[in-house]
Amino acid sequence: ANDIPFGKLQLSKGLKGSYYVLGFEIDKSHAALTQLAAMGHEISYEGDEFESFAGQPAAQQTTRLNTMRAATAAAKIPISAHPGFNPPADGSDQITRQVVSEQPIDYMVTWVEAVDGCIPQFQTSTAGTAPRRHPLVLIPRLLPGVEERLDEISESEAVAENHDLVNDLNRMGCVAVARYANQSLLTPDAQSQTLDSYTRNRSTMWGATGSEISRWWVERGELKATLSGDPTAPTLSVTIPGGGLSNEAVIWLNLPRREAKVSLSGPQQVRTVYSEDGLVAGLLVRDLKSGN
Repeated sequence: ANDIPFGKLQLSKGLKGSYYVLGFEIDKSHAALTQLAAMGHEISYEGDEFESFAGQPAAQQTTRLNTMRAATAAAKIPISAHPGFNPPADGSDQITRQVVSEQPIDYMVTWVEAVDGCIPQFQTSTAGTAPRRHPLVLIPRLLPGVEERLDEISESEAVAENHDLVNDLNRMGCVAVARYANQSLLTPDAQSQTLDSYTRNRSTMWGATGSEISRWWVERGELKATLSGDPTAPTLSVTIPGGGLSNEAVIWLNLPRREAKVSLSGPQQVRTVYSEDGLVAGLLVRDLKSGN
């Protein structure tokens, strides 16, 4: 009664969401989650039951994660091919991040104190039954949910506050998760207005699922660029990961003077764009072949 209409509302705004589900009695949600996945939304993990992971021993947290995954698999829930984990009530700690990194989970949503700044970070794994191909991506949740503010301010004030926060994050260039309860306390109009905070910034803001963000961040980490040699004719080395790049990728160069132009010579053609102030050149490297 709540999730399907909100899922349709997101699509009408050009957005997709990540739905984090509990393993507890998950079979009752099979039909709705299958429909949401068919819409293009991501289905990922929240836990075995609605209880914080923080402060529990590593063995207990690992058991809970295994129970969660087993329950969703038994109920044939359409979990994402690149699943994430969003702990109940933001209840996690360093042990949680470690044991999640030992699971077949690509990313974890975490409160901001777990990362340094407003961008994702990697959590390396030292154990696990199988080596990870990529480290666990920690994605910060910076935005308080609009519903979380209703105890202190009115609905209209909460929506306006969210709009201002989104504008600020857009200017800062942050990555942030915004959370919405599946049984929303917001009126339909307020839900629509809240999502409009993102669509107003569509030209400069990427609205994406957690899975898309984590895959993009891994690819960003594999893309390497170094500038060396003579300052008048330096050598730019760019390493493209195996399989090439699936996301748009630009290497930015600070120019020595305004309106200076970049002249490239190399085995592959690269398109160059310039910032409006003429101080930065951007090299579009998405279509380069893998290698150095």
